[in-house]
Amino acid sequence: MKTCSVPGCTNHDLKIIRGYCSNHYQNLRNSGKLQKVNGVKQCYVPDCINKYYCSGYCRLHYHRLRYNGTTNAQPIRQSGTGCITPYGYLRRSIAGVIKFEHVRIVEKVLGKSLPSKAHVHHIDGNKLNNENRNLVVCPDNAYHMLIEARTRAYNACGHADWRKCKVLSTV
Repeated sequence: MKTCSVPGCTNHDLKIIRGYCSNHYQNLRNSGKLQKVNGVKQCYVPDCINKYYCSGYCRLHYHRLRYNGTTNAQPIRQSGTGCITPYGYLRRSIAGVIKFEHVRIVEKVLGKSLPSKAHVHHIDGNKLNNENRNLVVCPDNAYHMLIEARTRAYNACGHADWRKCKVLSTV
């Protein structure tokens, strides 16, 4: 049976967490003083006691850094301003109807709802920039992907019609 690693502790829990019994683990976790235990790497963020996941961070802080650019928690948005999805789009609920903000704006400009296969493209690539001049309605996903491919080609080499060669020529 495993025992707690704190000297003098006689608590023999079935659940040993990072070498501590549940009582000592909770005390250390709440006080923020739990450090590296038994050679297990921990997150780089100060006062974080979670174990290493990727690039020096725990799973929580790694995903925050990846999606938000910072390890801090996302600021809580005011009620009625919507939420940002994991893919970076703003989604709002108005009168019980949940829609992406860019779709809602395009439908307001058009004066009708979008067809079921239509997609909305953000010209500058910023999914939170929902100004009218930044949105383009695409009739279907194929056209949307064509615009994305041409944008990538233009950004890569300065010409929207050029594509990366998929066949390597031998000389």
